[in-house]
Amino acid sequence: MQNRDDLGPLGVPQPQEKACERCRNLDLECIVERTFLGRPAAKRLRGMAAQENDTVINGPITSTLSSEDIQDHLFSDAAEIGPDWQKELRTKLAPHPTKEERFKAMIEPHFFLSSILSKDQAFGSDIAQPPSCWDASLTELIDNDTAESLEKSLTWHRFFHPSMPRLVELRSRLLSNDFTSINSATKLLFALLCLTALDIDEALAKSRPSLRSSLRLAVAFVGQEFIFSPPTHHDTVVVCLFLADYKPTALATTQRVLHRAIKSEMFVHLAQRMAERLEENSEQGGTLPSELYIVDGAQFDFGFSRTVERLQLLHYDTFLDGYLAKSHYALRKALAKMRPVVDVYQVVLKYRQCSPRTIFHINWTMSVCVLLNAVANLKERWNNPGSLFGEIEEAERRCVEQLKTSGVLLEKSSGMFDSQEIDAARSILELRFNSIIARIWGLGLLYASVRKVRSLEGGLKWDHEIESHEAIQISDQVGGSREDMIAGTAEPFAMALSQLGIKFPKRLTSLLEIFIGCTDLRLAGTSFRPPLQHLALEVLTHCKNVVENNLVQLKCFGRLNPEFEKQLELFTICGQRFDSMVAAPWTSTDVAFANGCVYAVGSKIISGFCQVMKTAKENLSRRIERQESQHGEERQAGEAGEAGVGLSPMYSGMSEGTFFDLTTSTEAWNMWPYLGGFDPLPNPLELYNWIEGQNTDVDPGSIPFL
Repeated sequence: MQNRDDLGPLGVPQPQEKACERCRNLDLECIVERTFLGRPAAKRLRGMAAQENDTVINGPITSTLSSEDIQDHLFSDAAEIGPDWQKELRTKLAPHPTKEERFKAMIEPHFFLSSILSKDQAFGSDIAQPPSCWDASLTELIDNDTAESLEKSLTWHRFFHPSMPRLVELRSRLLSNDFTSINSATKLLFALLCLTALDIDEALAKSRPSLRSSLRLAVAFVGQEFIFSPPTHHDTVVVCLFLADYKPTALATTQRVLHRAIKSEMFVHLAQRMAERLEENSEQGGTLPSELYIVDGAQFDFGFSRTVERLQLLHYDTFLDGYLAKSHYALRKALAKMRPVVDVYQVVLKYRQCSPRTIFHINWTMSVCVLLNAVANLKERWNNPGSLFGEIEEAERRCVEQLKTSGVLLEKSSGMFDSQEIDAARSILELRFNSIIARIWGLGLLYASVRKVRSLEGGLKWDHEIESHEAIQISDQVGGSREDMIAGTAEPFAMALSQLGIKFPKRLTSLLEIFIGCTDLRLAGTSFRPPLQHLALEVLTHCKNVVENNLVQLKCFGRLNPEFEKQLELFTICGQRFDSMVAAPWTSTDVAFANGCVYAVGSKIISGFCQVMKTAKENLSRRIERQESQHGEERQAGEAGEAGVGLSPMYSGMSEGTFFDLTTSTEAWNMWPYLGGFDPLPNPLELYNWIEGQNTDVDPGSIPFL
């Protein structure tokens, strides 16, 4: 570590040249904070981080998360809907995010969550602080019977992480004389899994009320040892993956930086580096034997679980910064690493009777391949409208096809395997593949919007990535495209809105319904526990997209989605389902939120989304009342918007039959122009005889977003 005089500002990432050796080697942000050595003052609360701005807190902190905090990070400029005096007051109290920050929140779900949580004083206000010493024995704290009892609560965690060892096995290793089994990674994994299971096992938690606090201290103490000196052991990879998915805030020691832990960047990078190091030391080099389908059950389970683990790491590492951060070259490189494993998986499915869990993980890998390939193609070919939307349709076709294939395989396993596991695999894969379709639609619309912006600005920059000022103009382009559609101009973005405008919001609504159905699933008597990276973050992104969709419609067209009330109801149910998952189920969401629980985060964020939606509806009602009082006879404009919750009178003069009739997906995309430039067509109706009719059912205001 550098001398204090050579360091940059405290509490923020240090420049690369001033970072410590460990952070440079692991490619981590090096954050140095002020601390005090020596015995703490007698009146100082132990467990509170020693910070310059620390305040002693006696009692719980009320969550300060507001709908305004969420609005500030939406690219639809939702904050502009409110009265001017509110905007001025909020600007004085706290500066608005920059264009770059809004763009990052748009394409990177982790950044959106982190930015929102950084404004809430309650989040992580009760995190466990590492004690100066901890000499208790984990094996004495958790005996063999307790370990077996807790194991029943980890059914879902093991479903998503098949390489996770069992608690009894971990305890046995900790009791052995093998020094390689007694390391900080194994200790942390054992304590972390016991703590996670205890949050679910209400009976045991109530019978031993002090056990949870003891395990929290164990995780905090052993976690610091692990972070500063991670052992070269497979348990390091397992515990990092588990932390990233279920307990990303577990090892944070200060509330001030807790919101950054949601991204799990450190755990993903550490697991990736450790996996690479272990593969280098392995005789097989981490390859999957092509004859895996003929090995016995135990050997197959071992080899298969390791490949699942490796592919999960590759997936997380590739999309850690969002779907647009990597170049198409990097995406194809990741895809090339996956293809040999996928080829072996295909052989396994062909010659081996697989369990529902195996079918699930193989098809999940297929979904990642579809996503990687589609995003790489979109990034490479978005300058050509025909290629762009051809890729969208191809990705959708592959998702539908793979979902059908998985359904057939699961149906064949019926009667031979647990029906609950079959239902779980089927429902989660349905959610997964439909989520990918929605994601690809959103990416395609974003690229079409940026294409229009660049055509208007001139200077075609096809070799440049999307810039923030281009992306956040998407709501403005929606309004402008309506004029293009009325005029009959064959402008690609307007045509894209015609094609996907109705389908995308409906897809989002159905995704929320599927998620609610998944929360009813049970395995071995344990209710659904989705991992953050796999599913929970995806659901929050779908909710955010629904909010964005409604706010853009309100801003551009003076109305809300026709299914607004249904969407709001689904939001409420999703929030309640996250509430039921909090750690622990018998405590309040506020307590879990203060402990840094990711499910409590989901509940709080969705609650904020609901408030934004309700505020939008109230603003619309006030706007309509004000306009009706001003125009009197023009009240008919409100009745003209039968397709939505309301319609601004500014669009009352529009006649029926304004938009293109592009109801047949394949035919519509195949007729996209393959043009080399951006100049508008002089007479599009002469070149596109497929524009035969006009259809008011197509709503360009219903736009998909990331």
